[in-house]
Amino acid sequence: MSWLVKFGVAVSLISLTGCAAIDVGTGFDEVSTLVVERGGADLHVVTQADTAIAAEVKTHAQPTDGLSLDRALHVALTNSPALQAEYARLAISQADVLQASLLKNPTLDNVIGAAVTPDPTRFAIGAVYPILDLVYRESRIKAARADFRAIQIEVAESVIEHANEVTSAYLRLAQSKARLKAREEIVNLAHRQLQTVRRLEATGTTDSADFAEIQSALIKAEIERKAEAGERDAARIRLAGLIGSPLNAKLDTLLPIEKVSAYQASPDALIVQAERQRLDLIRAEQEVEIRKIALQKSGRLLNDERTALGIEFEDEGEESFIGPSLSVEVPVFDRKQFKKARARAELIEAERRLEALKHSVETDVRAVHHQVLSRQETALAHQNRLVPSRRTRAALAQERFNSGSIQAAEFLETQVAISEAKLAAIDAAADYWEARVELAKVIGGWPSSF
Repeated sequence: MSWLVKFGVAVSLISLTGCAAIDVGTGFDEVSTLVVERGGADLHVVTQADTAIAAEVKTHAQPTDGLSLDRALHVALTNSPALQAEYARLAISQADVLQASLLKNPTLDNVIGAAVTPDPTRFAIGAVYPILDLVYRESRIKAARADFRAIQIEVAESVIEHANEVTSAYLRLAQSKARLKAREEIVNLAHRQLQTVRRLEATGTTDSADFAEIQSALIKAEIERKAEAGERDAARIRLAGLIGSPLNAKLDTLLPIEKVSAYQASPDALIVQAERQRLDLIRAEQEVEIRKIALQKSGRLLNDERTALGIEFEDEGEESFIGPSLSVEVPVFDRKQFKKARARAELIEAERRLEALKHSVETDVRAVHHQVLSRQETALAHQNRLVPSRRTRAALAQERFNSGSIQAAEFLETQVAISEAKLAAIDAAADYWEARVELAKVIGGWPSSF
């Protein structure tokens, strides 16, 4: 069999190998599984079933019913531009894996030498193929798959992180809504008390100073109510932007944020849960695997592209020549020792980062768990002690006002104190729920159901 036939057979075999398809998938199934394992929604269901919900939020400027947290999260998973960009990363990484499975094209060299002497015109043609590209194909695919897995983990991490951001924005809107309601109560109290003073002033049982003081309190209450309405509108815009609905949507919440539920989870159980499901830990472990693959690759003395096997044909008129060619990089000056040293150092760095991350898990969980319990105690104290004590004080003030012992302005102050205690209770409860969101982050889970 001639060299030309042998080379043709070799190229044919290489072509068949290079065309072998690999099953890589889109990566979306893996991302959805990672999210579901951490208590989140199945992304396949969300992106299909909640399209109608997203459309409803976009269509209605002012929904007749409120938006639950679960519903807001589902709309975000479907509509959020940030998450759509994250999903697109999967297609990019998938293409990288498929590209890595392909073999490089052979190179064809042609030389034509025109005669300037009586010698005949010289013609030469050669076909060269980087043979190590075939040898290292499986390891190249393995590295690309490892990178693809890392991207899947990062996308799932982004989905959960975005869900936590949506939850925080939802809580801020619920807080602003509750605060605005308390501010409106103060305005209504001031209005009613002002009307009472006007009636008393007509009978001569009070003076203008009392009227002026209450009027000043009313002006202050209206200013604070307007400012709170601005905070509520800003919270709506932030939430709308995160879930991908129009920024002018009049979003409303269903969560009574001032209600604090008892939380008694064990920190030890939470630490075990965090070690099992935190995606940054899994991503760090995947980075170690990627660095191990890179270290193996760095030990190759022969370069993939510079090691080539080929065949050459040369025609010099009366004589023709054909034969194989081999191109090999000679590792005389550069033996890749520093490239290998760098790869080894990068592996050590990845391993140390993983160890540091594992060490920080217990610290993070215990600190945030303590914060949750502390804020829970504070919020319950506001609800069960401060607000009732203000109501008792106001009831006593009512009796004194009815008997004429105190002026209307002083009585209004005790009424306003109840609403101010409610404002403090709302803020304390919001701090508690925000700590719950932070706890969900440090254990690597989906935002808690409120």
